[in-house]
Parts: sequence; structure tokens; C-alpha cells
Amino acid sequence: MSTATRLSCERYRQGWDDWIVLYGELDLDGVPLLARAMDDAPGRHGCVHVQLQSVSFCDVSGLNALLAAAARARAAGRAFRAHRPPPVLVRLCDIVGCTSVLLGDPAPRAAVAPAARRRHLPRRGRRAVRALAALVTVRSQQGAG
Repeated sequence: MSTATRLSCERYRQGWDDWIVLYGELDLDGVPLLARAMDDAPGRHGCVHVQLQSVSFCDVSGLNALLAAAARARAAGRAFRAHRPPPVLVRLCDIVGCTSVLLGDPAPRAAVAPAARRRHLPRRGRRAVRALAALVTVRSQQGAG
């Protein structure tokens, strides 16, 4: 059995905002990676966005890491937004009672149909979404090989 983390992430900056895109399983093994990603988010202004669409699993330690990341961002005077959480994370937040803290409103964007989201994206935004989807596909094929 491998002890390597099954979580990977990408970080990028868009304007004042820092984006962290997570892929894989957010469990005890992945917590240090999320903490390092938060440490590497250099901005003191704007929002820290965490894209969770490609997270396939999240346990209580992963939820705790996300809540700690949100607390750290807010303590530094920054906003924190978790985007497109998987159903398992939404359910976990409901059970623990932290939905409004981590996800904002009780109906996260993951519940909105993809076609409805796509209509409101500018052309450049749609290209970025397609490029991100292609990157996720390549990463999943590399992981399967």
C-alpha cells in the first residue's frame, strides 16, 4: 500500500483572488497539501477560492482542513469561498452543521444544472472551463495508467 497522498492541487491567481483547485481524495493524507496551498496563497486582499468539483472523497479530517483554511483566510482579512462541492462534502457539512460557514447558502452551486451555468459565462470563460475539463481528463487518464 502506498503512503503517497491521493490529493493534488493547482494554484493560480486571478486579479486579487487566489484560486486553489483540488483533485482527488481530501482525507488525512491530503490535509498537509491543502495547508501548504493556503500558505502559498500570497495575497492579502481579495478572496481565496477553493474549487472542489474534482474532489472524489472527503472525510471529517478533510472537512476540518477546509474549515481551518476558511478561518485562516478570514483572520487575514480575506473572504473564502468553496466552489462546486461534491455531494459527499455537502452531506458532511449538513451532518456537522457547518454548511453556512463553508459553503455559504444552503443550496450550493453544484445543485445548478451545468447548462444553466454555461449560458452565463462569457466566451473566454467557456474556453477556460473546457481547458480545465481537458486537464482533469488528462490527469485522470494518467492516474488510471
